[in-house]
Amino acid sequence: MKVLKVNCNARVSDWLSRTHPELEEESVESDLPISGCYEQVDLVIVGSTSTSLLDLAKAISDWPSAPPTIFTLESSNATSFADRLSFEPGIGRNIFSCELEEGDFARALNEALNICEKRKQLNLQSDQQLVSINPNMSPGWLFKLMLKDLPEYIYFKDAAGRFLASSEYMAKGSGLSDTSQAIGLTDYDLFDKEHADEAAIDEAKLVNGELQKVEKEEFVTWEGNEIWVHSLKLPMVSQSGHPLGTFGISRDITERKRLAQQLEEQHKILEEELTLARSLQQSLLTKGIPQFQDEDGNAQLTFAAKHIPSTQLSGDFYSVIKTPSGNAAIFLADVMGHGASAAMVTAMLYAAVNEINHLADSPRSFMQEINNMLFSWLGEKGHIIFASGVFCLINLKEKSGEICVNGGTHALLPQEPESPIPVNPALGLIPGVEFESHRFPIQTGEQIVFFTDGVLEAMSPEGEEFGAEGIARSIAKSESKSPEEKLDTLIHDVRRFTGKDQEGDDVCLLMAQLA
Repeated sequence: MKVLKVNCNARVSDWLSRTHPELEEESVESDLPISGCYEQVDLVIVGSTSTSLLDLAKAISDWPSAPPTIFTLESSNATSFADRLSFEPGIGRNIFSCELEEGDFARALNEALNICEKRKQLNLQSDQQLVSINPNMSPGWLFKLMLKDLPEYIYFKDAAGRFLASSEYMAKGSGLSDTSQAIGLTDYDLFDKEHADEAAIDEAKLVNGELQKVEKEEFVTWEGNEIWVHSLKLPMVSQSGHPLGTFGISRDITERKRLAQQLEEQHKILEEELTLARSLQQSLLTKGIPQFQDEDGNAQLTFAAKHIPSTQLSGDFYSVIKTPSGNAAIFLADVMGHGASAAMVTAMLYAAVNEINHLADSPRSFMQEINNMLFSWLGEKGHIIFASGVFCLINLKEKSGEICVNGGTHALLPQEPESPIPVNPALGLIPGVEFESHRFPIQTGEQIVFFTDGVLEAMSPEGEEFGAEGIARSIAKSESKSPEEKLDTLIHDVRRFTGKDQEGDDVCLLMAQLA
């Protein structure tokens, strides 16, 4: 048996030790408050030094466990306190008092133990039918605390729509000085008729069983006040299943509504700004490709490029660089994701390319530096954003190329390589890593095609990818066409393959053909 002793006189322990040593061994000492005891308490003994004894008696009476409780008092206070226990509203019949005297304590203890024994015989359990809470905590107090302090419109109504109880927040928000003034009133007494009519219809359906729940956003007005609320109302049913009324909670969402309207206005402005941002991004991609000419002024390389974003802003990026030695370098990147965040990273890449173009004669060094810069900008700050890409150097005098690939396949070379092209980790994920590159020959008239995942991973209705093979087939069948026409054909073939006129991912294509 669990015995809880609260601020008891030492004599109580002596008496228990002599008459019921097993109770003394199982007893636990406690100060106020005693709500921290989570085990089932079978008996409570309270000393006279405790404060607010009547409030404590009411609280224990309201516990789900409602254990027999003995208040031990000095003889001068015992009689008057016993009268208060007998007649004070809210105090249960299992609350006793006795004088702090061994004989009177023994009488009260035997009476309390008889109750415990009878409960055991009848197999009576704590009152936890509706909801489980700490057995040594007053649910009534918790309920009052919720109504008093939560900044919510909480209400309970009978079947006729009259308030049985309301939160203090609701009472004061409705112009009442305290919650007692709301009891017996209806919505017609507090709010405008339109809202009261709508509430009455909803609540009648809940009481009649036509609805199991009402959840909606409502505009409520009264005496010049206007608010938006999100309301959730449920039927209130007795433990025996009889409909009693309704209860619910309404949350003030006026500020949220205001912010939503403000957000809509800002969204319109943002759309305009995104349109401008896309124009700026397109200007970066189409600002011009350097001319590569021999000593007689003849073109050594011809280029064609296509860029089709899936949203207003793209995560694909390309740049053609004239290296310090006069060779051509092509950088193409596919940033994770779409939209503004991906576009922001492409802007970073644009800045990085211009900053480190002195490294462009070394694909590995160039990509290693891009990787480290991306990580320092994003990875070190906890942003998991990366890019796959390719950097290709074309040596115009030697007619050779060197390519560094990161994160996936992004280039179709003129000839099938004898060994697989190494694929390095994606850019921005692992700082300080050493990359590998691949060297290859390129002859006059041959071309290199660079592409992003929007082409490579384009999906047919049957779930097949367009893949590098699809790119190769499309380029091969338009061999006699110009680079620009070859890319147009490739885009046409991709759309026919997917059965869609709009790409699901950003598409970026670049072709470099050796003249």
